[in-house]
Amino acid sequence: MLHRWPWVGYATGGMVLLAVIMLGRSVLRPTLGPMQSNFGFVFEYGACGAPDRLDTFHGTFTKSLLPPPHPGRTVRVLLRKEELRHIYEEMARIDLLRYPDTFAVSVPFWWPFSPPVETVMPAMTYRFVVRNGGQIKRLSWVDDVIRPPNEQAQQLRALIAQIQHTLWTQSVVRHLPQPQFGCL
Repeated sequence: MLHRWPWVGYATGGMVLLAVIMLGRSVLRPTLGPMQSNFGFVFEYGACGAPDRLDTFHGTFTKSLLPPPHPGRTVRVLLRKEELRHIYEEMARIDLLRYPDTFAVSVPFWWPFSPPVETVMPAMTYRFVVRNGGQIKRLSWVDDVIRPPNEQAQQLRALIAQIQHTLWTQSVVRHLPQPQFGCL
């Protein structure tokens, strides 16, 4: 005689439901997909409200020159396909589309048990507009929390460092004048 326990059906059904939900989340979550011919991005970065701006759609880089009344200096910068591909691969690796449009590092506050928090001011502000095929991703981030470490923030910083390194290897960018003023 086969014995049936009533909770077995519920447990099995619950596990199946959980598996369907998890599979659905991974299938439905957008990914960057393969690199399309129209891949490009605008990347702005800076502190004190005067960002530098790389625009791969128009092939330009604008270096802000403080103080703010100065419009900055714009030069022609065309990244090679290989450079764009490396940046795209890093965006895909960190799954840039999973980031919220306004990214922030949340700091837990369970005083007196919370870890020490380190912040920086003025903080760097970053903005991205990325297009790949029909996908468009906008992302902004004020990078003011240094510690405790956050994996998504570290991955985003690595992407930013890669873009900046690629940009600074361009001789036309290296020869731009540096701002003569800073902010307090």
